[in-house]
Amino acid sequence: MPLLMFLAWNAVILGNVMAMDPSTVGTVNPVALLQSSSDTGSGQMVLSTLVGTFSELALITSLIGFVYGLIDALTDVTGIPTEGPVFQKWKPALFAGVFLPPLALSVGNPDIFYSALDYGGAFGVSTLF
Repeated sequence: MPLLMFLAWNAVILGNVMAMDPSTVGTVNPVALLQSSSDTGSGQMVLSTLVGTFSELALITSLIGFVYGLIDALTDVTGIPTEGPVFQKWKPALFAGVFLPPLALSVGNPDIFYSALDYGGAFGVSTLF
């Protein structure tokens, strides 16, 4: 099921980007376009709600996977066991190691995430989300 959702997401994003006029690619946000409720029909409201919910769940699951993956990598590098009292002792430091570097980068340069997405391009961005 996750593979099907991933392929569907890539098809939607790449399909929308490739079908757009090249002069408007930088000015049109396809997700915002799907979420807009210019049509007052109930179908548009359902679509807007579904797109918003899908986007929020995509961000939440990405964050969860990122945190678990990075904590696992940090425990491997440092030799800390992944469970037990030693892990519990180091858990705050591990979470700080996961969250503080991105926080410091974003405080230092608030637009760094957008710059990274610009470098990634359409396919790189669609595989991130």
